[in-house]
Amino acid sequence: MKAASPDRVKTRTDLPATTERESQERKRWVEPVAALLMALATLSTAWCSFESAAWTRKSNRLMNEFNTLERKAGLLTMKRT
Repeated sequence: MKAASPDRVKTRTDLPATTERESQERKRWVEPVAALLMALATLSTAWCSFESAAWTRKSNRLMNEFNTLERKAGLLTMKRT
């Protein structure tokens, strides 16, 4: 049999055949890992949404405080003139 050249692309027939047992072993750990990753993604999304809402509330409070102080400052300068 001829040796494959290094630049030749491997095909499916070049790869070793997996047995049914190996396939079942792979399935046994792939599904729990996928479920764990999906759970982590869900929790991360929920946490990011919570943090975003918290920062939005804080930003709105600070903007309201700024607007109040700006109005007070405007009234003070108008009274002096």
